[in-house]
Amino acid sequence: MKKLLSILLCVASVAMLTGCKKEMPDGTYTVYADEETTYNANGWSDYLILTYKDGEMVFCEYNAIDDRSQLKGELSFDEYPMDPLPSEWIKQLNENILATDNPSKVAAVAGATTSSKNVKTLYAAILENDWEENPDDLYIPLES
Repeated sequence: MKKLLSILLCVASVAMLTGCKKEMPDGTYTVYADEETTYNANGWSDYLILTYKDGEMVFCEYNAIDDRSQLKGELSFDEYPMDPLPSEWIKQLNENILATDNPSKVAAVAGATTSSKNVKTLYAAILENDWEENPDDLYIPLES
């Protein structure tokens, strides 16, 4: 009994130190800000699309859309005066997502604090959902 307990404690310790990576089935998974947080105070609704193949993330699209179906990452400085431009920091956030299998380890982008936080929430929601049980796109609340 003591030997079994020792083995279980050892396995649990290793899992905690290395992190428990969830193996995602091949497919494309989408999560959106829900209706209550859609078009938040800034007028944008965030979303994240991830595609997995052979257990690895191969595609990532984070962006935000407004009520006129404009994508934030495609706007010019005249349309969305921000430095850095959304096209720059959204591209960087997507690269940061692809660089890790742990949502809490997605590197934030300077000047995009809220979006950097939202990405982590959206990414975690994709990993936490039971896609076999709930195969439809997710809609989750985001703090504004």
